[in-house]
Amino acid sequence: MALIYEVKKTTLNFKKEKPVVYKVAAVRQQTVKYDALVKEVASSCGVHRTQTKAVVEGLLDRLVHYMDLGMPVRLEEFGTFKPAIQTKVKETAEEVDASNVVRRVVRFYPGKRMKEMLEELSIQTFERNDDADNNDAAGGGDDTSGGTDSGSGTGSNPL
Repeated sequence: MALIYEVKKTTLNFKKEKPVVYKVAAVRQQTVKYDALVKEVASSCGVHRTQTKAVVEGLLDRLVHYMDLGMPVRLEEFGTFKPAIQTKVKETAEEVDASNVVRRVVRFYPGKRMKEMLEELSIQTFERNDDADNNDAAGGGDDTSGGTDSGSGTGSNPL
């Protein structure tokens, strides 16, 4: 397993001298769709896809139900889902009420199995191929740097 990253160029516009800095940014990978995941789980468990989908839907329904009550939901080694809020800061306690809530969010805290997976996850450099470099030079963007490798997505591990 690997987390692929690329180097991103960023200008710190909030600073007076507007310095240019570079950072590591994860390259987005293809998303696994719900139906494909249900199909794989059904196949690996030897259960019909319809039954697997019903169990997953039931789990999601109960997860939403308990979080709607404000309760965290712990799925053992997988992790814990907790309902939370993001709020505006006010000068005095009298100014603080429910209208200060900016958004409602679900926070995920990985459990033992997920933490182990993250520890073992390798981190590799994403290298662009020559065509991508030419597109960047043509105005496609100057906020990435990459090599001229075959685009295999492998490279050194900085960690």
